[in-house]
Amino acid sequence: MRHAGRLRSFVGLSLVAILSLQAVSFAQRARGAEVVETDETIAELVRELDAPQKARREEAERKLIAIGPSVVERLPKPGPSVSAEVVGRLNRVRAALYRARAEASVHASTITLAVKDASLAQVFAEIEKQTGNHLVDFRRQFGQQAADLRLTLDMAKQPFWKALDAVAEQAGMEVYHFAGEDGLALVAAPQDKAKPRVSPHTVSYSEAFRIEARRVTASRNPAVADGGELRVELEVAWEPRLKPLFLTSKMSKVAAIDDRGEPIAPGNAELATEIPPQGKACRAEIALSFKSPPRSAQAIKTLRGTLDVLLPAELHTFRFTKLNDAGRQEQRAAAVTVAIEEPRKNNDLVQIALALKYENPANALESHRAWFYKNPCYLEAADGTKTPPGTIELTRQSNDELMLNLLFAPDGDWTRQTFVYQTPADIVVLPVVYEFSDLPLP
Repeated sequence: MRHAGRLRSFVGLSLVAILSLQAVSFAQRARGAEVVETDETIAELVRELDAPQKARREEAERKLIAIGPSVVERLPKPGPSVSAEVVGRLNRVRAALYRARAEASVHASTITLAVKDASLAQVFAEIEKQTGNHLVDFRRQFGQQAADLRLTLDMAKQPFWKALDAVAEQAGMEVYHFAGEDGLALVAAPQDKAKPRVSPHTVSYSEAFRIEARRVTASRNPAVADGGELRVELEVAWEPRLKPLFLTSKMSKVAAIDDRGEPIAPGNAELATEIPPQGKACRAEIALSFKSPPRSAQAIKTLRGTLDVLLPAELHTFRFTKLNDAGRQEQRAAAVTVAIEEPRKNNDLVQIALALKYENPANALESHRAWFYKNPCYLEAADGTKTPPGTIELTRQSNDELMLNLLFAPDGDWTRQTFVYQTPADIVVLPVVYEFSDLPLP
């Protein structure tokens, strides 16, 4: 109770500047009615996080989480006068909302288009506006004729990948994943490609993911009566707005049945394959290995599987302003804690030792991971000049924590600069389910 007055003052000052976005209750939305949560509602719930009764504090925390991810931007940043109780509850609220936002992000973006004789550029621009997925006409870069294509489309709330397949088919194009851009490139499809290019038997749409069975091959060992391998090669693509850290395919989560109704045994039921994204490409290749079924089997009647996708929940920015004589500094947001030791000067270089720790990071910090090297970080001067590290050295790594040595060569007085570090506020493992039917056997 002793912190309530100080917290009310803090909230009154902070919310005026911070609270600007509208939050919509998930429960109300599920019933089809959108209710705008007011700034006063959020402010009152934040104040209740420091209520004298535990039941009131827990109820306020529950209600903030129930509002949904859009409330994140409206939560105040705790100051020095805020009680540890409120800080802890705000962190739990943010962690839950970041996780909810990550889980929602794998739902398919939807597209509504009703255009007649529209240019390809107009269609691409409208798709990007509705989904946040960047599309690029890459025909000129491929040395292809970039004819002025005109498209007529009529679709309502179509999932992104189904809509893009329809656009590509009408335009005579196909996706090219290696354009080196944050998005998808499209090029002219070969003229001799069989129609239709997208078969319902070989393509599985799973929310923001598109999984295609690209090749089925079989090999047999003539010296062994039941020897041989059946391989099904998959291409997994995702909407470019997503940034998976990596995907895991486990044969224990795959099941196949042939057209005789008999199960097709996996080659190794314990096999787990981890696939990192290739640069900026929004795709990965996965090979499923089975024991070859008898020659009497003519097709894979059904093939079902689940991929585990490791996604960053939210990129959070940490700013450390006191770099000289401040000792160890630590900041937390949601499920991640970032700490730095007091920087050291070594000739013209500045060394910053950084610790990065996650709660329940799955296997994201295992020794062979390297995604954290891509986390943006820099020293920032008062005029906005940014100095990235010249060297990043991994000094220690465990299941939930790692330590880095960062070396900078900044201009000017580094003690007056700000160290900025960005990393996901949480890491979430989400399932992606796929299914194929009637895949012919070779």
